[in-house]
Amino acid sequence: MTRLTFLLTLTALASTALANPVANPISNLDTRQPGGCAVILCPPDTTCKTIDGKSQCVPNSQVCGPTICEKGLVCCNASCGMCVKPGMACIQIACGPPCGKAGLCPYGEECCNESCGYCRKPGEGCTKEFCGV
Repeated sequence: MTRLTFLLTLTALASTALANPVANPISNLDTRQPGGCAVILCPPDTTCKTIDGKSQCVPNSQVCGPTICEKGLVCCNASCGMCVKPGMACIQIACGPPCGKAGLCPYGEECCNESCGYCRKPGEGCTKEFCGV
């Protein structure tokens, strides 16, 4: 084997050893495997989060009530899950499930007694008395 053939063979082997056989290793991971976020390497500007039992890379963002603000937006009304660009105006209204006469439950609570307008977090106890109309 000549020196040139040897160097070409060595270069070819080295280049194939460095090549990534998986084009996008993050998207090809089985995110339902045991360990979830402990075994997922996310790209820059993303974070691994487990959502509905599935671990996945999501953009760095801000939780805003029932939604997640996209990158570059800030939460301005968590009750309604409204996100805006920094410095922009935002309507300040209450959102949530209706409960009782013109009442609303805060985000994360549900109406447990419509006649009295009582709101509780899911699973918390609630009285079932009748408060009248």
